[in-house]
Amino acid sequence: MPGSAIAGVFHAAPETAVFLSLGLGYLIGKIRIGPFTLGATAGTLLIGLLIGIMVPDLQVVPLIKAIFFALFIYAVGFRTGPQFFQSFDRRMIKQIVLTIVVTVAGLLCVLAAAKVLKFDAGLAAGLGAGGLTQSAIIGTAGDAIGRLGVDAEEAKRLQANVAIGYAVTYVFGTIGIIFVARDIAPRILGINLKAASAEHDRSASGGKAVLKPGQFEMNMLRDVRAFSVAGEAAGKTISRVEAQIGGQLAGQIGQRCFIAFLRRGDDEIEVTPTVELRQGDVVLVTGSISGLVAAETKIGPEVVGTKFAAVGDSVDVVVTSKDAIGKKIQDLNTEAARGVFLRKIVRGGMEMPIKADLELKRGDTLTLIGSSRDVVRAAKLLGSLGRPSEKTDLLYCGLGIVCGTLVGLLSVKIAGIPVTLGAGGGVLVAGLVFGWLRSLHPTFGNFPAPVQAVFSDLGLNGFIAVVGLSAGPSAVSALKETGIGLLLAGVAVTLIPAFIGLFLGKMMKMDPVVLIGAICGARSANPAIGAVTDEAESSAPAIGFTVPYAIANVLLTVWGPVIVGIVH
Repeated sequence: MPGSAIAGVFHAAPETAVFLSLGLGYLIGKIRIGPFTLGATAGTLLIGLLIGIMVPDLQVVPLIKAIFFALFIYAVGFRTGPQFFQSFDRRMIKQIVLTIVVTVAGLLCVLAAAKVLKFDAGLAAGLGAGGLTQSAIIGTAGDAIGRLGVDAEEAKRLQANVAIGYAVTYVFGTIGIIFVARDIAPRILGINLKAASAEHDRSASGGKAVLKPGQFEMNMLRDVRAFSVAGEAAGKTISRVEAQIGGQLAGQIGQRCFIAFLRRGDDEIEVTPTVELRQGDVVLVTGSISGLVAAETKIGPEVVGTKFAAVGDSVDVVVTSKDAIGKKIQDLNTEAARGVFLRKIVRGGMEMPIKADLELKRGDTLTLIGSSRDVVRAAKLLGSLGRPSEKTDLLYCGLGIVCGTLVGLLSVKIAGIPVTLGAGGGVLVAGLVFGWLRSLHPTFGNFPAPVQAVFSDLGLNGFIAVVGLSAGPSAVSALKETGIGLLLAGVAVTLIPAFIGLFLGKMMKMDPVVLIGAICGARSANPAIGAVTDEAESSAPAIGFTVPYAIANVLLTVWGPVIVGIVH
């Protein structure tokens, strides 16, 4: 199709240019050069800029950009909200201090580069977005530029420069922090990353063998088998028999065995700890393989082909009971633990290791499996029952975005200068709060992780596509003006804060493995933590990533309007 015809399609339906940028950007972003991939976001921006250069008079409705960004920033806030609010814990003080220092150092490096190289507010904000690899700065800075009170043409030029600054500095921003965290940091800290991570894992697991992805302990296997009651088991209560096959082993998570169903003749008897077994009863036992092996010697011969109306269930239980909060798993009420098995614990959106001495906190979500009767009983004793759902509570999401937008419209004067979060910052704050509330009360506001991913990916890349299309016409001239100075400034903004954080963490005597993960988190660098955990062949560095990542997402996003306000 001739170029004029393509331009005609774009003019008639600008949305085609947006979605073409999304599609081709995703394709380019997947191209791998060694260990590096450009990523969908940078790829989308480059395609958007190219189309914008080819079709300089293309007009995309600004409302589209605002909607895309609101979806993205709300999802980011919702996802990181639980970790952000739970990070305010004395045990996390070193990680909090490290994150604040690294993010503030990044801001100061951007401001210093803008001062020395005489960058305008747009280029400075783009430098921060790319050098610090925080794409959300593009949105918050662009919103702040729109509030500067400059004429429309100047605002458009500054917003275009944000995209240019990001495009020039993002590539090294991504590669540079990977290089520092994976290759340089272990040498400075004097460790072998792989060996140190393995030692960290062994220590955390109490000296047990550390399992790799896909591996499991054979004695943790669970099964269901039927046995006919005979011999000494007849006349004993269910609780006594269960004690003999491991049903009451304190701390032996995953190695417990329970009688789930009982059939006496043609009748099914309700299973309670005090029921006495009789000769010829048939029981359905569920639990670990080791317990089931013991069951045949303690209960009687295994029965094959016995039909039970045995229905199992998997439910999520939110811990709200005062009797469960603060208790270790091994110390839970026997009645609450009986007959159920713990598959997963999620705290503030993060999966926790299942350990007997782990203390439960309000809002923890426990995934329990067992008979429908047992899991419902356990749920009532532990808190509230939450059934998994793929439906999104659009009322909760919509209300969150509306509240955030209204907060962003508020303005206060500091030293005579009006200061406002803007729509982006306001929606981020709302996402943080609404996500945190959801983690405390998961019975409402359902926002499944796959839907969050769609909001985040489509929102960010759709927003970036519109930014690229708008910035395209001025891209060439802006690049000529900045020259190599912008690229070198990006190198400085990427490296200096990371090294400052590295030496600060060493001074605070942080665990080296955790420190490396914290540096990645403080730089909001997802690709870096991925490269580090791959190199370490362990998830140990990720322990230090979560809290700094949550805090950095907020602070770096807020730096957008701060940079614009100071530089302008």
